[in-house]
Amino acid sequence: MAFMPDALRLVLEAKSAVLADLDLASREPERLLVLSDLTGTMQVYELTAPGGLIPLSALADPVATAHYVPGRREAVLEVDSGGNERYQLYRIDLEAAAKSPVTATSELVALTADPRHGHRFAGISPDGASLAYLSNRANGVDFDLWLCDLDSLDHRLLYESGAYCRPGSGFSPGGRHVSVLRPGLRPLDVDLVLVDVGNGGHRFILVHPEEAAVVGPPAWEDEHHFFVPCNVGRDLAAVVSFDLASGSTTTLAGTGERFDAAPVTSPDGSTLLIVENRDVPAHCGATTQRPGPPATRSSSLRKESSPPMRSSSTSSRCRSCRPTAPVSTTRSQRHGSLRTSGYMTSRAEAAVA
Repeated sequence: MAFMPDALRLVLEAKSAVLADLDLASREPERLLVLSDLTGTMQVYELTAPGGLIPLSALADPVATAHYVPGRREAVLEVDSGGNERYQLYRIDLEAAAKSPVTATSELVALTADPRHGHRFAGISPDGASLAYLSNRANGVDFDLWLCDLDSLDHRLLYESGAYCRPGSGFSPGGRHVSVLRPGLRPLDVDLVLVDVGNGGHRFILVHPEEAAVVGPPAWEDEHHFFVPCNVGRDLAAVVSFDLASGSTTTLAGTGERFDAAPVTSPDGSTLLIVENRDVPAHCGATTQRPGPPATRSSSLRKESSPPMRSSSTSSRCRSCRPTAPVSTTRSQRHGSLRTSGYMTSRAEAAVA
């Protein structure tokens, strides 16, 4: 196109970068894993305050996802071969790659090495010992949940789904459960399944046998309590608090009334943000009171508007909270008061850490 307008040429030649993960164990300096197509394909970089953007990979194929391994200077990458979308999972040594970016998957530790089947990242345990992933390696069709020991590289089928499952929000804070999203029997029907890492037992959350509804990934408060977005019994997704021990649920007041809402929790569970999809701009409300016991639970929202969303996207499996302003929190006890200020630029950039 010899007469391509300059503006169109700039758009087509524009580079992109998305947040892949945040190193929660790092205090000083802060570290981020970033995916960018600066070289023409999506490769992984590490961003640090003193070091800037450090290239870690220069592979022939793009990197789909990248996640830190807690307690180690390592990360897990998801890479396909020749665009076949049969993703394989690899472990990368971040210190070595910072000195010399990897140029071939043979320089990585292969966690899966089965080009006949696909593998999708589903979470890393809080202790950094286990990798959860979804794969159709059992029968070539269904994407079941598997567990890989990152030291021995032993693999174990954890949940035989009988369906094309998608990742949820990874492991629970204590590492006992892994969440996956399983398609239901109807269109626009999604079930949330919590799988026990120890025995492979599974539990469906907010079951809805009489209707099609979408139950989203959990935003964990602690090992026994979480928040989920769901539209069971309603048109728009509200935020529901769920107690694993009792099975009790409470819909947070003010959510799901005019817009779809989704929860985001901080790593320690002390901060809850509600993100609403209001056409172009994303809005965030902070709870001023934690839900109490089922008979007395109540919550209110303080709404804050963010600037219009920038054109960006990131994997829904990314679990790094990215506020655009400092977030301050005070908390007395689980059912006590919670004050939070801050907002996020988009729902896609807001995920649970």
